[in-house]
Amino acid sequence: MEKDLGNGRAVVNEAPDGSSPQAASIPIAKIGITGTRWKLQDAQAKVLGGALIGFREGGVEWQLNGDCVGADDHAGKIWKAIGGKIQLHPPTNRSKRAFLKAEIIRTAKPYLDRNKDIVDECDVLVGLPQEEFEQQRSGTWSTIRYARKLGKQVMIIWPSGKMQFEPAKAIEAGTAKTERLGPQDESAVGNADLPNNSGL
Repeated sequence: MEKDLGNGRAVVNEAPDGSSPQAASIPIAKIGITGTRWKLQDAQAKVLGGALIGFREGGVEWQLNGDCVGADDHAGKIWKAIGGKIQLHPPTNRSKRAFLKAEIIRTAKPYLDRNKDIVDECDVLVGLPQEEFEQQRSGTWSTIRYARKLGKQVMIIWPSGKMQFEPAKAIEAGTAKTERLGPQDESAVGNADLPNNSGL
């Protein structure tokens, strides 16, 4: 199926039963990136490239990026190559920085603080974990959980290349009611056949 994120709506995957694709229901102005400091798996990089192209074609201009090696660096380079603008949220620890080129560079902060800033300012958080299951002691997963708590839209691209989309949720009594779907929930996760941009 055609992966079209036009008009700021992130169409993700057609369900295995052929039902309508899942899509973001609110306009997207900024996407945030959180992910592993290790090299992305080939399937993960391929789906990320297609998703980023889709966001750009849908009119999304800004990527909020934590400026670390690995997922941040890969996502940032693709975004710049396809004409997007980057707002960096660098960490105070410079040892793992990618030093991406960017239009805006925020004041460096400790990892957890800069991750929260990215979530606070983005409309959709794109998560690129190293593992195929949620981790308790992980900066990537801590960031994803914080986005869920705020009721943000979350797109997880697993190392296998499967994509999981969690739409925005209303926050009630200070917490967000969010379904926690695993990568094996086939009603929420489908195979994405998107262009391979891993070489960018």
